[in-house]
Amino acid sequence: MVRQVEKPFQVKYMRENILRHYINRNKSISWYPFVRKIGENRLPLEMDLILVENDTGTGVGYEFKYLDYEKPWKNYYNLYKGLDQIFSYFTYGIDQGWLIIGVSKKVADQISEKLIEFTATIESHFKATKASYVGLHIKYDDRTFRILPVGVNNTLIRLPIKNTLVQRDHDNIVKGNLSKNQTWLLDNHLPILM
Repeated sequence: MVRQVEKPFQVKYMRENILRHYINRNKSISWYPFVRKIGENRLPLEMDLILVENDTGTGVGYEFKYLDYEKPWKNYYNLYKGLDQIFSYFTYGIDQGWLIIGVSKKVADQISEKLIEFTATIESHFKATKASYVGLHIKYDDRTFRILPVGVNNTLIRLPIKNTLVQRDHDNIVKGNLSKNQTWLLDNHLPILM
């Protein structure tokens, strides 16, 4: 379940980063916020956003976390929980995943050291495994702190799918056969299709 403070961050990121990225590349997309069901498969977690690149059939999952807790351990917990969630998306047919982290001004100084440590660990993992199917974008208010893998501009490779159940979910995602929350998109002045 998305915390209320994460929703405005998610809307802003979708509008200013994701939408702009696809408009600038003249790409057609379908996107589905807060997915709880893919085909007949009810998910044990809610996926914050699934986006389908209509021309390639690529399913991209986005997990949004906004760090604003006064107790630092809660922010660290949320950070690692987001990482766990984005990796779990791949078991449900997603080809690529992005963990999007927003950092509130009120806690930025308090957690910056841990955030640097976190990104260094993730970056070394990306280098060691050459994992370019998952990305990390950290934003302090309106400024980008870090995008991983380094040099990636919202372009990742697809994770090869081998399992038939994962392939079935992937096919349902590409067909748009999943729970839809289009009212939320309209309420936030975001297009349903592009």
